[in-house]
Amino acid sequence: MVKRLLLILGLVFQSHLFASLEVHEHTLRNGLRIIVVPTNANGRVYWGILYKVGSVDDPECKIGVSHFLEHMMFYRTDNMSKESLCDRLGKCCISYGAYTNTDWTLYHHAVKKEFLHENMQIEADRMQNLKITDDDIEKERKVILEEKTRGVTPINSHMEGAVRHVMYLYSNYAYPTIGHKHHIERISRRSIIKHYKKYYVPNNATLIFVGDIQKNEAIELAEKYFGPIPSKELTRREIVDEPINTGITSVVEKSIPEIKIQTLEVTYTFDKSILATLKDCNVAALLTGILFSPTVVSKIMKDEKKLISGGNVSIVTYRGNIALCSVSMQLRGGISRHVVEEEFLKIVQDFCNKFLTEELLINEKEKKKNFWKFLMDSPEAIFYDIADAVKGGFTVCDMNNRAKIVASITLDDIKSTAFKIFKKENLTHKVYYTPVSCSEP
Repeated sequence: MVKRLLLILGLVFQSHLFASLEVHEHTLRNGLRIIVVPTNANGRVYWGILYKVGSVDDPECKIGVSHFLEHMMFYRTDNMSKESLCDRLGKCCISYGAYTNTDWTLYHHAVKKEFLHENMQIEADRMQNLKITDDDIEKERKVILEEKTRGVTPINSHMEGAVRHVMYLYSNYAYPTIGHKHHIERISRRSIIKHYKKYYVPNNATLIFVGDIQKNEAIELAEKYFGPIPSKELTRREIVDEPINTGITSVVEKSIPEIKIQTLEVTYTFDKSILATLKDCNVAALLTGILFSPTVVSKIMKDEKKLISGGNVSIVTYRGNIALCSVSMQLRGGISRHVVEEEFLKIVQDFCNKFLTEELLINEKEKKKNFWKFLMDSPEAIFYDIADAVKGGFTVCDMNNRAKIVASITLDDIKSTAFKIFKKENLTHKVYYTPVSCSEP
């Protein structure tokens, strides 16, 4: 159930997706937030409940308790045995699941509309009546430890974790969401119950509905099943500010069995205030898209100089004061990482003056526009996009105006953000991954 961190910038710029959709919001008296996007879904509703709790909120000696709790949510309640819970979910859902990341836990469902009532009743019961036994915990602990030792965590999570471990000094972001083996072994029934009672409350949750459902219908159902659940006073773990622009670049070498190709990851750490608004986030997303377009890094380093076989770039933000831009490049056989690093840094240095053009910006917007048109046929994609927007702290007003925001972005906006992110002093981490049996040429 561990899933890679859903990067808010990975989907947040899909503004055209909402050009012909209307996003509605309502909050119940107990603080439960509701977001509704009515759209044609052939009688289906894609919905879920998003709790604002993840591994960053775990006690220091019990990293992984948020993920452990997510597993326990599929066991039993005071009103349902495990068999009954699984049977009811299986009968009323086309699909369902959950995942935990550093900041959030999401329980998601796809249902035919006629089963939505029962599905919501189950979720409301799980929010307030979860039953946790020692026997269930020990059974699931074995599953989670196997998940940990089996290495089911995706490769990109290994890579994100390696960067986070050297990037974060004062918070749980340095650890994997699932925790380390000694953390998992230490998690007790008491700690899971305490976590559940503290964070699984209406005023720490958001219900998201996309599909064949109207705003008033969703509110009425939410009021019926979740309205009676009382809110609770909520305190969150303080996220201590991390150092920025230290002028020191750490170099880490890691051998990972899952890595088949030598990979270089270059990370820029910067002040998260650069991404303070939705426009700022869209500018950064377009910037990274242009950087790895077929005209810039891909053309020069892959097609012309034959240094890399592929690569990608992502921008990651968490709670706290810092964000990071990570560029991952897969090296061709026999190529030194130092050559690849030198060539990439040269491109970044010359990016604004030598490579960035109005035509590239127009092309990148057009690529996104075509992708958004494709996604318009997928209510499920809209659901996850909305969930990512909620995680990013964006308002319904933001969501309804994203098309206009993206259209307003200029070349000067791209240049300004490029200078802020790719400053020399922001280059803080270089991580070199090799297959276990491989050594650098």
